[in-house]
Order: sequence, then C-alpha cells, then structure tokens
Amino acid sequence: MSKANADDAAAHEWVKRSLRSEMVMHGVTYAELSARLTRVGVVEEEVALRNRVSRGAFSAAFYFQCLAVIGTKTVYVELLDYIENQKSSKKN
Repeated sequence: MSKANADDAAAHEWVKRSLRSEMVMHGVTYAELSARLTRVGVVEEEVALRNRVSRGAFSAAFYFQCLAVIGTKTVYVELLDYIENQKSSKKN
C-alpha cells in the first residue's frame, strides 16, 4: 500500500471513529441520525447511513451536517496525530 493510500485509510478510519464517538456521546442512534438528517433535507436511509459511516468515506460537508444535527458544538481535529500513531504502531 502506498503512503498516500495508507494515509487515506487512516483518515477514513479517524473520520468514522470521530462521527461514531459523537453519536455515542450524544446518545444518537443511526435511526435517529437518519431522521435528523432528513429534517434538514439530507435524505439517507438508516441502512445506507450505517454503511456510509462504516466505510468512513464521505464528504466533509456530510460529516459536518451529521455533527450539526447530532448537536456537536466543538470538534477537535487530531487527525495528524492519529495518522502518525497508526504509522508508529505498524513499525513496532
């Protein structure tokens, strides 16, 4: 796997974990997230949403729409630290 692909995979994993942790912290299920997104004009069925999040491959706009309807007020982007930690753990 190339460095760019490895970094992309790590970024997708970080985004997925970030969104899931916000859902858990705010007690939001996939069904509830789907309903909230629909109310703001983003129609995404629960199953499709679950698949999309599990891949971690979606636009920044979608990510922030999800965070907004979840009720997240602050986002700490520690993506570079996460990528570096992934690299370090693979070397050991």
